[in-house]
Amino acid sequence: MTEVLIEYVQLGAELGRTWGPLIVLVLMAVESSFIPFPSEVVMIPAGFMAARGEFLPPDPVAGLVVAVLAGILGSLVGAFINYGLSLKLGRPFLYRYGRYFFLSAPSLERAEELFRRHGEITTFVCRLIPAIRQLISIPAGLSRMRFGTFALFTGLGAGIWVIILGLAGFALGKGTREMSYEEHPFLRPMYDALYEMLGAEQVARLIEKNIIEVAPLAFMRGRSLNDSFVILDEAQNTSVAQMKMFLTRIGFGSRSVVTGDITQIDLPSGQQCGLKNAMEILADVDGVAFTYFTPGDVVRHELVQRIVEAYEADGNGNDA
Repeated sequence: MTEVLIEYVQLGAELGRTWGPLIVLVLMAVESSFIPFPSEVVMIPAGFMAARGEFLPPDPVAGLVVAVLAGILGSLVGAFINYGLSLKLGRPFLYRYGRYFFLSAPSLERAEELFRRHGEITTFVCRLIPAIRQLISIPAGLSRMRFGTFALFTGLGAGIWVIILGLAGFALGKGTREMSYEEHPFLRPMYDALYEMLGAEQVARLIEKNIIEVAPLAFMRGRSLNDSFVILDEAQNTSVAQMKMFLTRIGFGSRSVVTGDITQIDLPSGQQCGLKNAMEILADVDGVAFTYFTPGDVVRHELVQRIVEAYEADGNGNDA
């Protein structure tokens, strides 16, 4: 599930700058129709990307406004679909065949009971209540509620909901907008090594000139790295898909080094290690070479070396 979520966020970041508003409109239309799809996984990421300038348009405030407008329009489109189908198909058809389209009889009965008890205002109020917000358009269509009133109430309710989610994502994105990669705790070891070799001031100058770049693996997707020397560290914790993605980023005039220790894999249980998989399937590929280090090749403080040897002698060396 985590891998799916990561892939979803990465894909959204790639497409947001070009197709962001259209994607939000389509997904919110799906969410607002009879297909079960949570709006939280659409509007919160859209607001997040807008705050970071990764949405179209790149201006954060303008991006948020466009995302919210697209979300409201998508919600109306989905609601109009439900309203129109209910008006055209009628109650007997929906109760008989609705279960084939994610519309169970109990959920339809609950929506109709709410509409009968509280009237047309439910098309506004229920838009703010998860699980029922999509279905409330169906009794509106079955009762032949005036379309203008239905559109007004639905737009108001959907607008409030979309704005809340968009602002939540925007607040999250704004909090990380100015965060540099250096502040990411998983990247700190890379900076420590660079500082030791080159000095903090020299590293800062090289990064400012874009001669050196340190970035999470997720930010490599969609890029082609030409005339570069690329290092992937801690590769034992990549999935097969991530390893393939990284290796296919190598561009013209570039070389890549992948480092890792297959005795220190921290992947979830059952997930295949991308490094081990690459060692197996790329062993005979021309242009790919493998170098295996022994304990004698590892440079450590003498005390640390003795500690590691003590743990290895005790049978717990795999975590060193």
